[in-house]
Amino acid sequence: MPESNLAERNDRSEEQVSGAKVIAQALKTQNVEYMFGVVGIPVTEIAIAAQELGIRYIGMRNEQA
Repeated sequence: MPESNLAERNDRSEEQVSGAKVIAQALKTQNVEYMFGVVGIPVTEIAIAAQELGIRYIGMRNEQA
């Protein structure tokens, strides 16, 4: 791609959205009110994004040794 076309494309680019926000918005679109999960790093961003949209996150613990 020529440099001039790349510059034009970057000027028109929209704000990037995280995958967590996309997932949370999809859940909200499906009228999800509650989500359950094991508390931890893999779900933290999704849980925060969901809570920002009014979805209640109910965290569980895994006591496996």
